[in-house]
Amino acid sequence: MLRHARRDADGWAAEQGRAGRVVVRTIGRDLPLPLLRACGLAPVALVPVPEAGVALPPTSLNAGARGHLAAVLALPMQPLLVSTNEPTGAMLYAVLRELMRCGDLAPRPLHGIDLLRPRDDAVVRYNRARLDELADWAAMLGGRRPSHDELHAAIETDAGVHAMLGRLDDWRRHDPPRLGGVDRLQALRAADVLPPEQHLRALHHLFDRLPDAAPRRGERVVVAGAEPHEEAVYAAIEACGAVIVADDLAASDAAAPAGDGGDPWDALARRPVQADAVDPVARARGLVDLARAARAARVLHLRAAGDEAQPWLRRWLEVACAETGVAWTAIDLRADEPPEASVREALERGATARRAQPAATAAPPSPAATAPAPPRPPAPPGQPGKTQEGRSRKSLQAVADFSRYQREWFAGVQARALNGEPFAVVNADAPQEILRAFDIPFVVNQWWGSIVAAKQQSRRYLGLLREQGYPTDAEPYSAQGLAAAFDTDAGQAPWGGLPRPQWLLAFTASAATRGIFTSWAQHTGAELCLLDRTIDTRVDLPLEWWDRLPHDWDDTLEPPRLDLIEREFAELIARIERSTGRTFDEQRFRTVMDLVNEQEAYYRRTRDLIAACPRAPVGVVDSMPATMVPQWHRGTEWGRDAARALHDEVRSRIDQGAVACPDERLRLMWVGRGLWSDMGFYQRWESSHGAVFVWTMYLALAADGYLRYCSPSQSPLRALAARFVTMGDELRMPTWAGAWHVREARTHRVDAAIAIDDADPLVLRALERAGVPVLRLALNNFAGGGVAGLDDAARQVGAFLDALSPSRRG
Repeated sequence: MLRHARRDADGWAAEQGRAGRVVVRTIGRDLPLPLLRACGLAPVALVPVPEAGVALPPTSLNAGARGHLAAVLALPMQPLLVSTNEPTGAMLYAVLRELMRCGDLAPRPLHGIDLLRPRDDAVVRYNRARLDELADWAAMLGGRRPSHDELHAAIETDAGVHAMLGRLDDWRRHDPPRLGGVDRLQALRAADVLPPEQHLRALHHLFDRLPDAAPRRGERVVVAGAEPHEEAVYAAIEACGAVIVADDLAASDAAAPAGDGGDPWDALARRPVQADAVDPVARARGLVDLARAARAARVLHLRAAGDEAQPWLRRWLEVACAETGVAWTAIDLRADEPPEASVREALERGATARRAQPAATAAPPSPAATAPAPPRPPAPPGQPGKTQEGRSRKSLQAVADFSRYQREWFAGVQARALNGEPFAVVNADAPQEILRAFDIPFVVNQWWGSIVAAKQQSRRYLGLLREQGYPTDAEPYSAQGLAAAFDTDAGQAPWGGLPRPQWLLAFTASAATRGIFTSWAQHTGAELCLLDRTIDTRVDLPLEWWDRLPHDWDDTLEPPRLDLIEREFAELIARIERSTGRTFDEQRFRTVMDLVNEQEAYYRRTRDLIAACPRAPVGVVDSMPATMVPQWHRGTEWGRDAARALHDEVRSRIDQGAVACPDERLRLMWVGRGLWSDMGFYQRWESSHGAVFVWTMYLALAADGYLRYCSPSQSPLRALAARFVTMGDELRMPTWAGAWHVREARTHRVDAAIAIDDADPLVLRALERAGVPVLRLALNNFAGGGVAGLDDAARQVGAFLDALSPSRRG
């Protein structure tokens, strides 16, 4: 029964349905299955199916999530519950919601459950609100809202299952083991399919047979890394002669509360969740402790294709293993092929390295004590990414003025940091307004990444990361601040180098964020503030959010999300007060918020001027830097005045009849991050095709994404929470982003869109369905592929523009 439970999940679902129970198919980990069962529902996991033969729409989903999408498309219209507490699940839920909205997926009851790691009472309250929503959804399906005793009994039954799984682990760790990794994984995964009573009977049956089971021989290993752990991977590992005696799924086995007679709702809200929610340093140490407790000789770390979280663990796993003498091997699973070859090759490499290793190996120095990488020779002239067309041509005086101010400002920040004043580096989605109110200077991480690219230092900075054991293919654009910590060559360092921060601040919005920022804090000694990223789980979203959010944000956004982020911002303020001795000035903060709204209102007017003008008064080579430099000064009088100066200069150019491209015949939009390493790329087709790029996300998001007006009776801190709770959704989350991009394409009268690899495929599909031709370039905004990659992309753009209909080409 255990061996075939997930393979026969559809059969189990059908059996539950025949018994008269409402079946809910589930996707993801950390789901509150006891609550569903106490509501009278029958949760059964939806198992991924091969993509072959299934016509999947284009998405940004990884291979595992695409397998789930394929299963959904083949599924009868049963209710579906998706865990959204990690980026892959959140995107899968958003994709399903968008496909239903567009009619590409048959309507069905769909619900997302967003449960966070319960690190404080504010998160527990958030989890409790999400559990209440789930109970209401269950009642809507025909279930019931459970009583205290019903929910308590369901939790107790679930705890009994997990306790039995723990007893099985004793036999897996036995010397020699009597239970293999595949059998243990099957026993665990059956919990998502079988009714708990049947599951428990099957576990007891397996347990009773283990004393007489044949001993397992081979190297004892611990498996960790990529989720979900797949049975085929475990089988491939054990086919190579290893015995899996532990894995990092064991932490989740212990997650079920024991049910001590207290509030069962609170017990569910306090359940620990996914291992990836733990910082990579602590997780690496925990894996080594697990290996030593299980008497394992080696840790096998899995990385699935496209996984941007796991690579940031490996550097710390290497350190922890070296300090304790535990070996480890990296296994990179290749996309679209069985795991046997990847596993075998990795284990053979590990065996070769072990034979060549000296008897005693010294641990490497701890990261905090690791010396920065030595200076590197200058790159040969012209080596990194400029295209053959050379530098961009600017039309606005504001661009030169803002650039000059930015250099002067940054020199002042460097001086203040060297004098020992508090200095922070923050992600673009972090609440910079709080630091502004404290008068703490800061640099935005993504701005620094754009400077590294513009100064042609991308390859050198990737080398600095590589020399320190960090990945160069897992969100490298956001890792340039970390790379700067290893840069000792003041002559090459962009603008003299990034000061060492005392504070690091970010939302955990991407799979790589926690790894990047934890590593950065370890190397610099900075105080780390990571804020929880939450997900809007409503099925029906306000499509015209750009009109509603500026004034009606408190009625438009979900209260639990605003409550949590407002509380996290309040705790951040308290931390800064304790650390710096400064006092938060609420009136100063309200002034900062007012200045931000004034600045963004100027951007909105400027965006609308450009959109309405018959011929573009400026192109994106002007609007991008003229927007983004002042954006990093939001909440200052200079930032507000700079936005006004941009507006006034654009207005003046329109009045004078000045245009970006005198022979304008095509209006283009650029979808994705800006190509800061080669702004001249955007102007290459002005003379040949009359093609001018009139739109990027930078001015448009400033116009629509930040305005949050706050009445005297409203909390400015809650208004700030409303600004950042949606940050990023406007650009890459289906439904939010698709409708907005279509609206922007229409108002700017664009003839075509050109996108790079970080553009969401469903956004591009929405543009195409709205009649906008789209060219997809295999290009990223960071390294860009070098000169050859940019020139190849330029050829594709030229051919694309040639192929546009004569009517579009004027």
